[in-house]
Amino acid sequence: MIFAKNRRREILYANPRMTNKEVSKQLGYEWRQLPEDRRTHYKQLAIHYSNEHKNKYPDPKNL
Repeated sequence: MIFAKNRRREILYANPRMTNKEVSKQLGYEWRQLPEDRRTHYKQLAIHYSNEHKNKYPDPKNL
């Protein structure tokens, strides 16, 4: 999601007439072409942000 969020803006800026479907296809293609170390970086960022969110907003059922 982080990769897509960042890259989506760039794609739309360069190609303002692309449909959402076309942008999503492009994002999928770029993600698959990304080297494994870069994908790992984005996955680690996602885990970090997820943990940060869980700490900031704990599950109200457990209060």
